[in-house]
Amino acid sequence: EEEEKAIEEIFRDEELLHSSYKVGESVGSAKRIDDVIGRYIAHLKHSFPKHLNLQNLRIVLDTANGAAYKVAPVVFSELGADALVINDEPNGCNINEQCGALHPNQLSQEVKK
Repeated sequence: EEEEKAIEEIFRDEELLHSSYKVGESVGSAKRIDDVIGRYIAHLKHSFPKHLNLQNLRIVLDTANGAAYKVAPVVFSELGADALVINDEPNGCNINEQCGALHPNQLSQEVKK
C-alpha cells in the first residue's frame, strides 16, 4: 500500500509532470530514409528460410487493410507464391474491419474457391 501511495504521489506532482514535457527540438528527431519500402521488402525476403520454397504455391493473403497491404503481396510474389490479396484497401479507419484474424470468414471462403 505504501508503494501505491508513492506511485500516486509521483503522478500527482505537477512540477515533476511539467518538467518532463518535451517540446520543439528537445522532442527528438526524424529522418527520411530513401526507398524504405524496398529495403524492408529485401529484409523480409532475406529473413525467409532458404530451405522453404513458395514456387507455384497458391495462397490467399488477407492484409486486413493494415500497414502491410503494400509490402506483403510483393514479398510473397517475389518469393514465388501465386497470391490472391484481399482486404488491401486501407482508408485510415477500416483496419481489421470485418477482416483479418478476428474475422476469418472471407479468407476461408476465398481459400475454398
